[in-house]
Amino acid sequence: MTKAVVALVMVASFQLLATSSNFCIAGGGRTVVQDQDSENASTTAIQLGEKIEYVDLIELNHFIDDQGRQVFRQLVFYDWSDLDKRFQVRAWRLIKNDRQLPRRFWTPKRYECHWHDDGQRRTVSAKQLRETWTQQDPERVNRKFLPEDQRVPLFAKD
Repeated sequence: MTKAVVALVMVASFQLLATSSNFCIAGGGRTVVQDQDSENASTTAIQLGEKIEYVDLIELNHFIDDQGRQVFRQLVFYDWSDLDKRFQVRAWRLIKNDRQLPRRFWTPKRYECHWHDDGQRRTVSAKQLRETWTQQDPERVNRKFLPEDQRVPLFAKD
């Protein structure tokens, strides 16, 4: 197994944030996270001030009409409830462009989606992804089990 080597040439000064099998280098308005122990190491750029949330499942839902035509696509974010033995919706978001679709990362294995909200970059990460095609909105169906006002918010208010 080869060690990944990362070289960053930056005009701004940078600072080593952690040392272990994963390390971060900050500077120039972004942080680079590199996994050293994998043959297929992945690198993720994290914007300074970026909000990151972790959920148990991201669902990419294609809502279709009676003729099978796509009406809209949405992302639904879930956490597992040990008490109810089911996934509970935390939040949902309409997909406005393909850049908001979840991306797969191999090291560590996860799925992430990104968007900007009021000038703030938001990232949601999960270990599981499912893709569905439905004529019922899964977020609305889940309201029967957990009303919207009882959901854990995806991002805390600033």
